[in-house]
Amino acid sequence: MSMIDFVFIALFQHHNLYQFLLTQEGADDITKCELVTQPPLVPQPMRDGVLKSVWDEEQRIKHIEEMEQKCIQERNEV
Repeated sequence: MSMIDFVFIALFQHHNLYQFLLTQEGADDITKCELVTQPPLVPQPMRDGVLKSVWDEEQRIKHIEEMEQKCIQERNEV
């Protein structure tokens, strides 16, 4: 296969496609989305921190109290 045959097969065969792609303006696809952001919370000082085990226990107690309040509300509704 000669160089001319290669160029003809590879390039000129799709000449109309290349011409269209290179001369036509494509449609702009612009997507806008409003996003409300909040600034990050200021971390508490390290001296105010608690041990993870203490925090876990406080969370467990808080969960139990919430469940207890829910049960009380359900009893009052009946």
